[in-house]
Amino acid sequence: MCVELRRLSPDDGRDVYGMLQKIPRDENGFVNPVNGMSFEQFKEWLIKSDESSRHEGLEDGWKVPQTTF
Repeated sequence: MCVELRRLSPDDGRDVYGMLQKIPRDENGFVNPVNGMSFEQFKEWLIKSDESSRHEGLEDGWKVPQTTF
């Protein structure tokens, strides 16, 4: 079995969404905020996550850029 670690993208689709729905919200101390979101909410989350990784649209300018893989 081969595991691929890659950056999330606003272009990700139902395959990634489906995988994230299978992972509990709190699994072994890791947080999965996507679990329970609708597909539309997931797409909005992807856009915000991408903007955050590029330090764009950060609320109040206090957040540090972050990338989700």
